[in-house]
Amino acid sequence: MWECALCRKIMRKNSGLHRTIRTKSGHYRVAGFCSQCAGRRDAEEMKKTAWTTGLLAVGLSLLTGVAAYSFMANW
Repeated sequence: MWECALCRKIMRKNSGLHRTIRTKSGHYRVAGFCSQCAGRRDAEEMKKTAWTTGLLAVGLSLLTGVAAYSFMANW
């Protein structure tokens, strides 16, 4: 018998949905999840990645704009 690492739902067979999680002691381990918890965790990770990518794109565009303006002002 296996159980989900988040919701502790009993699974009859190994789900095959394994993710790396951080334990309370600060170490990392691989844990098995049910399909609902794995989907929720993947969505959270994608949201973090989307925010990071978006902020990086905005920062680079602002930096490029400032650099272009500084070169134009010197002409």
